[in-house]
Formats: sequence, C-alpha cells, structure tokens
Amino acid sequence: MSGRSELAAVHWLWRFCSPFAETPALPAPDAWADIFKVADRHLVLPRLALGLLPRRDETGDAVADFLEAALELCRHRNDRLRRQLLTFCRAFNAVGIEPILLKGAPFLLAHDASRYRRMMLDIDIWVPDPAQQEQAIRCLHDLGYAMRADPATSLHSPHYPPFFHDGEIARVELHRGIVGSTFAGFLDQPAIAAAARPQHCDGIGYRLLDDRSALALSYLQCRYGVGADKGYVTMMKWLDCLDRVHSMGLGPVRDRADLGISGAMEDADRLALTAFSGWGDLPYDGVRDERFIGLWERGYRQSVVVRYVQNVFGAVFTPSLWRDMTGRGLVGILRSHFRNLPSYLRRAGSRDIFRS
Repeated sequence: MSGRSELAAVHWLWRFCSPFAETPALPAPDAWADIFKVADRHLVLPRLALGLLPRRDETGDAVADFLEAALELCRHRNDRLRRQLLTFCRAFNAVGIEPILLKGAPFLLAHDASRYRRMMLDIDIWVPDPAQQEQAIRCLHDLGYAMRADPATSLHSPHYPPFFHDGEIARVELHRGIVGSTFAGFLDQPAIAAAARPQHCDGIGYRLLDDRSALALSYLQCRYGVGADKGYVTMMKWLDCLDRVHSMGLGPVRDRADLGISGAMEDADRLALTAFSGWGDLPYDGVRDERFIGLWERGYRQSVVVRYVQNVFGAVFTPSLWRDMTGRGLVGILRSHFRNLPSYLRRAGSRDIFRS
C-alpha cells in the first residue's frame, strides 16, 4: 500500500478508536485492507473488531468474518496469558507476595470482553520490596522461567531482564520500579506502591495502582522517545492513555501535572500532548508544538527510496556522531552500515518510525 493510503488508514483508526473523537463514517470497501494492516501493526485489531462486529450489516460479511477470526485468535492468546498470570501469582501468594499488576496485566483478569480488547506482548508485575524480589525470582525459576541476560545489564531499567519459559506464550517482566532512572524524579514510587489497592480474584491476591498513578505510567510510556530527532507511536499504548484520561473524566488537559507527572512541562510533553490532541482529539489547552506530528506524518509521504538513503547516510550529516572518531572508528561505522543494509531497508518500509 502507498504511504498516503496508509496515512489515511491511520487517521481513520484514530477517529474510530479514540474515546474523545466522534465516530467516523465507515470507509470505502477498498480501504479495509489498509486499515487492517495498520491496525494489526499497531496492536489494535482486536479493539477494532469489538467496535465493528456489532455493525456487520454495515461492514458486510467479508469484513466481519475477518474481524471475527482476528478476535478469536486474540481470545485464544489472552486466555493463555491469563492462565500464565494466575499460575505465577499463585506461586507468589504462597510465599507471601501480592504483586502489583502493571499496564495491561489487570485486563487479563476481567470477566467481560475487555479481556480481549488489548493485545499484550509481555506481562508486567511490580514487587517493590527488594527482599521479595529475590523470592519472586526463585518462584519464577521453580516454575521453569529463566532470564536470558545478565541482571547487571539492566541496572538502569525499571525491571530485571525478561523471564522466559519455553512452554509459555509471553515473557514476564519483574519490575523493581515502575519507571527507569530517566523518569525516577517524576513519580513518588514509594508512595505509589503504598497506595496500591489490594484485590482478590480467581483465587489470587494482587494489587493495582490507583487510577492517577496508572495514568501517569501510561502517559510516560507514550512520551518516551517522542522528540525532534526520533519517535515511535504504538497506537495501542497511546489509546490506553486516552482511555484512562476519558474514564477519569479529566479535561481539558493543561499540562503534564493533570496526568500525574510532577515537574515543569518539557518539550517532549508539548510534542506528545499536541499529538494526542491532533490525532485522538484529547482536549488540550496548553502550548502546542506540531513538530512531532509533522515529522511522523512526513514519513508516510516520503518514498521508501528516500527514507532508505536517509537511513544509510544519515550519520554523514550528523557531525556529532563522527567528529572526534579515529580512522579505525570510522571504518567500524562503515562496516556496521554495510552489514545493516537489509535492516535499513526494512526500517525504510516501516513508516511508524519517522527517523532511524
């Protein structure tokens, strides 16, 4: 599909999925293929299915049949994730640990269709007490999970290296905190942990973040990587943030403090909140900065060839990357570029990253 038709699909999906936008008219029949491809890549195909399946008379059987199949696959996957979550939470409970479930993990314990609305790649849990973290690691090991990286490599990460189990579908990310060192000053993590609400469901005990803390974490996930030199949008994560703002009845949003983040607004906040407003109709009354929207959407309008050339030769036009390098270092960069030519081509074809 062309970049422009893909961009049209992106905009239609924002309108359809955002809780703040008016529901758009259904697209022309020949646009569905583009919409499905974008929705799948941005992990919102199940959400799209739940929204459209009640409208089978309008979409037609072919579209509805495809969406039913996609939703059934997501049901199968999320049911397996749910069983996985229940298994290790029971093991934690047996040694006195009630983990805090983060991000999409709580959705897995819902008893309605919301369990299948969100696609998940991993299961995030937070055990704030360092002594209990060691117990949790032993529990995971006893269940057959193993880290595939040295824990020393993740000291600045909010979680240990992911735990994998060959017989399970998702990796488990055991968090030391909810954010890494970059954002540690934005949130009072001990207070957030103390305020987490105890829950009991399906035979397990666990805790949930209060709504404002969960919103702050969701927003930081979206804000990370937003900037004039790089950027990435996963619609599923951005819509999760919009859902939380909407369900809390917040708005209009004036600054990041309204989303639970302490400190003064930064450029990245203005870029992100402007994008939320422009794409998802978030009521935002603060200072706008359209650069992120412009750069990200420009990637859809550029040809793959232009993007490929930029990826390969971009370092040449960024003197700070090579100004003080030795000849051996420059040769190393050239060798790396040569080895990475196929990956640069793949990146050029993926318009969700506006600059590599």
